[in-house]
Amino acid sequence: MRSLLIACLCIPACAVPSQDPPEPQLFLPNPESFGSRDRNYGQVESVDGSVRVYAAQRGDETDLMMVLRTDSGWSEPVLVQAPRRETNTTPHFSRLDGRLYYSSDAPHPERPGRRDRNIWSGVLGESGELSDLRPMSNAINTGANEESPSFTDDGEFFFSSDHTRGIGGFDIYRAEETTAGWMVETVPFNTQMADTHASVTPDGQSVFFYAHLPDVIGVVDIFRADRTDEGWSEAVNLGAIINTGLIDYAPAISQDGETFFFSRQGQMMEIDASAAFAAKADITTTP
Repeated sequence: MRSLLIACLCIPACAVPSQDPPEPQLFLPNPESFGSRDRNYGQVESVDGSVRVYAAQRGDETDLMMVLRTDSGWSEPVLVQAPRRETNTTPHFSRLDGRLYYSSDAPHPERPGRRDRNIWSGVLGESGELSDLRPMSNAINTGANEESPSFTDDGEFFFSSDHTRGIGGFDIYRAEETTAGWMVETVPFNTQMADTHASVTPDGQSVFFYAHLPDVIGVVDIFRADRTDEGWSEAVNLGAIINTGLIDYAPAISQDGETFFFSRQGQMMEIDASAAFAAKADITTTP
């Protein structure tokens, strides 16, 4: 009787199934016709979750593409109609105003003849037309290349730029609009290499980005820095579930906070958002 009782007591503990870590899934797999210099990356979601927009690089040119959520999945990609010379890239839907923000080398109305990329915004229509186009303030668009716009729900703005005021090839900046204009500052987790494709969580507590930091698994990896009471944590590598020996980049979070988007070697991926927060940042903070 005693041995039977012990066996019965073990059943609940033994019956608990182990949970496997989430695995990345392909989103809109690239067609077989893809060339060696073709990439899809940077998918983001509209405020209501009905539209996704991503950057589609084809050789030297990059356009924004959109897909619509349907009852059976996602529609075929549609071109987002916006001016450019060669590049429209790094889209972001702001939950503050619902507008689509992106980086473009389209001619800046105040800087004719220049070919740098600036951050613009517009209203995306159902057929892919982008209207009411506006470049952001000259405090953001400097004449260098600006990209990777990302807003928090409180209006903090993060972006990347290769302006010489930074310390690396590309650096991440934090900006805030005040009554006196935009206040712009670099973030403390920039390195002397390229830090870009910044994406901040809506609550402003974490910034995802890709970097050439020393502890990369591949060519470039995706990292996360977390806000603390004292400043920002050290950047942490998201680990081998997301980062591989390939090129992993272009991170973002879905509007409902449940899915993490990124690209691997030019193919768009998605995974349960818990995987993006599993790696713990060092408690070391910088102001």
